[in-house]
Amino acid sequence: KVIWLRSKAETILRRTRFSQEELDKRPLLKSLDSLKSEQDKINELNSLILERNSLYESVADYQIETDNYDLDFFKRKFSEII
Repeated sequence: KVIWLRSKAETILRRTRFSQEELDKRPLLKSLDSLKSEQDKINELNSLILERNSLYESVADYQIETDNYDLDFFKRKFSEII
């Protein structure tokens, strides 16, 4: 089963902003550091999200919006799916 965890650009940036370890796992996000403004980062990430959406949608068995949920929610949701 393929689960697509969907997030808005703002959520992705907020969740990874203070974690070098998380950024090291996600080189495309790390490359956003070179951009000056927060809005430039959001715009670039939105472009990347749009570019990948159709691919992710074509392979995902499930889609879960992640913007307003915490880790406990996902633990419950995954246990329902698996």
